[in-house]
Amino acid sequence: MKVYKIRDKDTGLYALGGIYGGWNKTGKSWSTIGNLKGHLAMFEGSYNKYSNAEVVEIEVNYDECNKYDIDKDLKILINDGY
Repeated sequence: MKVYKIRDKDTGLYALGGIYGGWNKTGKSWSTIGNLKGHLAMFEGSYNKYSNAEVVEIEVNYDECNKYDIDKDLKILINDGY
């Protein structure tokens, strides 16, 4: 599975999405390139807040991710039991 993010080339921060948005270390992930293009289309003909940005494609492999159980009290059980 792939996800897409917008990264500022100078700062390395990721776009938060939305009209006003902002930037931080994790940013927003779009599940398809079409959804990301739709976001970019909101700014056509107006100020280009992404003039120094790039699209980053990230491959997510759920088989290789850490997995944690949820107990009967809806607590996430991470290796140490908490």
